[in-house]
Amino acid sequence: MTKIVFLCGAKDFHAMDKVRLISNKLGQSRVVVLTDTISGEGQKSKLIVGDRVYQLISIDKLTLDTTTKFSNTWRNVVKFLILPLQVQKVKNFYAKNTDCIYHALPLYYMLLCYYSRVPYIGTPQASEVLVRPQASKIYSYFAKKAIGGANVILVDSVKMQTAVQKLFDVKTVVLKNGFNTTYLMSLPVTIRRANIVSIRAAYPLYNIDKIIESRNQVREAAPPPLRFIFPAQDENYLTALKKQSSADDLFVGRLEKDELYQLLTSTLLVVSIPSSDSSPRSVYESIFAGAAVATLKQDYYNELPECMKQRIILVDLEDKYWFGQAVIEAKRITQSNYAPSREALEMCDENFITNKIIQEIYKIKN
Repeated sequence: MTKIVFLCGAKDFHAMDKVRLISNKLGQSRVVVLTDTISGEGQKSKLIVGDRVYQLISIDKLTLDTTTKFSNTWRNVVKFLILPLQVQKVKNFYAKNTDCIYHALPLYYMLLCYYSRVPYIGTPQASEVLVRPQASKIYSYFAKKAIGGANVILVDSVKMQTAVQKLFDVKTVVLKNGFNTTYLMSLPVTIRRANIVSIRAAYPLYNIDKIIESRNQVREAAPPPLRFIFPAQDENYLTALKKQSSADDLFVGRLEKDELYQLLTSTLLVVSIPSSDSSPRSVYESIFAGAAVATLKQDYYNELPECMKQRIILVDLEDKYWFGQAVIEAKRITQSNYAPSREALEMCDENFITNKIIQEIYKIKN
């Protein structure tokens, strides 16, 4: 039976989420994780008992203990210094496993496949297509190799698809990052929603400082407290946020999926205002949980079904009172429960999307 080999980091939430979905469908025995990092930089492994793992040269002891802008740079330096050695490890694995399907994510692991002459499906991150190539000629050079060398590129938005197709003659398929819509919508919801939440990583890209700034402009004796859920963080940025926040704000960090969904079903407003966004699953999850979402006008908004757009509040960061206005609008929106259309379900449901990947991308009739 055909096996799927994922080249990715074992602590990468998005990559391991795909590993888990495919494993659940095909069985763990048919999925292998080929990785150079299990844990480190303050992040825990996403592997579970029964996962089949092949270890490349581990970088975990060569990286730093926390995640900062400097540690990100240092990790990239380490990865590229040992790139030739990793390529040889991948070649050795492939020589013994030529009948597997290789899926690499994100771009660095696609590059490993490219130099190893392994046929591969690639899933780059949005910033690896939309932001970094424009900021660095060196990065652009390697991105062209990694993306152009893939058999198929999976992206999560039309914006990414357009950017890829402008540069490369490579098949590009748009599939959103799905989630368990059935489970999420089966959870009991709180009638009187109160929580105001940010659930994006604590990095400058996500403009979390601007959320606090506008919240502090709310003309109330006690401005509404904020709850910050973040799967990853830049320690320096996080420290600055805590200094800016109020005593009632709560910095939670990472939540397991069940805990996050329980929170979202009692949330009034989710705020997600990154400078650039491709297709934010957290926004879609928040809508399916019945919350309202305050966000900036990004290209992905135009791809959404009308029933999802109706739960979104488009804000203008130039208006320093945008936060208070969004809270008022969220109270109106959440008076009614969310009812997804068929289009919304097919766009977001992980079961539907995973079946499409297996049948249409991997060409496996499971």
